Amino acid sequence: MGFSPSVEIHDRMVSEMAGVFIDRAFNPPPLLWLVAKLPTNLLREIRLRAELSLMAWVVQVDDDLVLTFGLRVYDDKAAPFTTFGCCRNDAETFDLLAVLEQGEFPLQLHNENCLPLFLAECRFDPTQAKSVIALSPSPALPGEAGFKIRERANDAVEVILAGNTEPSVLASCELRLALEKAEALKVHVTGKGEVSLDDKDEGEELERLTFLAFDGLFPFGAFHSPKVGEGKDREELCDVLAVARELEVGNEGIFVVQNKVAPAGLKRKTWRQGKSVQNQIIDAIGQMEGAIKSLRRGDSIYRDQAGTPIENDPPEVAGKIAPLNLKARAAEIGQGIVVISDMHHAVDWDAVFCELGRVFLATGYYCHVLDLKELARLVAHSKGRPAFLEGLLLERGKRMIENQTALVRFHFVGGRF
Repeated sequence: MGFSPSVEIHDRMVSEMAGVFIDRAFNPPPLLWLVAKLPTNLLREIRLRAELSLMAWVVQVDDDLVLTFGLRVYDDKAAPFTTFGCCRNDAETFDLLAVLEQGEFPLQLHNENCLPLFLAECRFDPTQAKSVIALSPSPALPGEAGFKIRERANDAVEVILAGNTEPSVLASCELRLALEKAEALKVHVTGKGEVSLDDKDEGEELERLTFLAFDGLFPFGAFHSPKVGEGKDREELCDVLAVARELEVGNEGIFVVQNKVAPAGLKRKTWRQGKSVQNQIIDAIGQMEGAIKSLRRGDSIYRDQAGTPIENDPPEVAGKIAPLNLKARAAEIGQGIVVISDMHHAVDWDAVFCELGRVFLATGYYCHVLDLKELARLVAHSKGRPAFLEGLLLERGKRMIENQTALVRFHFVGGRF
């Protein structure tokens, strides 16, 4: 039986790329849950029995002791994924210490779209957490003062995770988790179908999740797998095409999206998986370039294989919103996006940057490579406004040029990046 996170935890999941949280269930009576938001590809690795650890640190910041915790996924032995954060209030600190003393908790994992996809009961040896439990964290400070202290504590943990020493970290523990009663949950998304970690077609699943992210932001302007060509020669233009139907500014562009899924498998070596991901990215960039050129030529685009023109709105909205006018919109500067399941550290991101630059020079479209978690976060921070998303991507493009690499991340702090 799945768990419905509290409103506070749900809002935090929406705004963060990845994270781990302590939450309480009140029906049945209070029960402590660990709730995490992770990339779908990591959820699949956990489903394949990748090792999990609960992490905890006590960090001294001036006169305060801050309790920080995280979840580590050993999807890649050479470079495990760790998400973490500080306890934000006294209740969360109290609950985490209770979990560390109990040695067990239920766990629910959500993907980039905040869909709950995995459930398990976790057990660990609580004696390994004694050094953390022995130190009493300070009362959490409210407001800006508390935020700055937590930020400094997180910075100290980053130093530890990078393999360095940090004297402000007074105690820590890594608690290997034994998973029992593990279950892949199935979520039905209205109009999009079922989403489950047991879905064998990972590529189609990534497409649907990407479309879901755009569909909420582009009402009647997001299209899954539109077609180009005539008759028997009709083929897929791109995986997702998105166009704002109500413009905030006159020159808003088109979003052309291509998906590629990173191959799962715990036995793949880091460099081999990185090379495989890179090859898929380069392939997707080429497909994206072809789609952009087709749109700029004014080729006829269809909703489906049957040949329904994309500019023909469904009866319930026909005449009630501005016409699509795809050709004119395609002439503006747009955004080309390759969405992948994993921004793998072993990819040659400088080479990818050069390939994206080549497509920009050939088409005039800004081009990006994102994973689904960053796309979902950018959409969440767009406040329901496609023009704002385009602005964020333009800013991201500037950062890529400044750093001469395609590996760029946004870090939103207080609503700003």
